[in-house]
Amino acid sequence: TMKSVLVVVLLALLAFFAHAQQCTEALQVACVDDIRAAYPVCKKAAEAGGSDTTADLACLKYFNKMKPECWPCICMVAHAEHFDIKGC
Repeated sequence: TMKSVLVVVLLALLAFFAHAQQCTEALQVACVDDIRAAYPVCKKAAEAGGSDTTADLACLKYFNKMKPECWPCICMVAHAEHFDIKGC
C-alpha cells in the first residue's frame, strides 16, 4: 500500500542522509536514548506494513522530536544495539 511505501522511503532517506554525515562519539552518546526509544515504535509500524496508521504516526512523531543532528547516528546505534533497520 501507499503507506508502507511511504514508511520505507522515509526510513531509506533517513538512512541515506545519516550515512552521508558524520556521527561523532559524543553525538552518538547524546542521541542513543532517542534512537532506543523510537526503535520499538517504528519496528511495530514497519511490521504492520502500513496497515497500522496509529503506529506509522507514532514513528513519525519520534523522528520529528529527534534532533536532526542525531539522524547520522541512527545506523551506528542500530549496529551497536543489534537493531534490524533496513538501509543500515
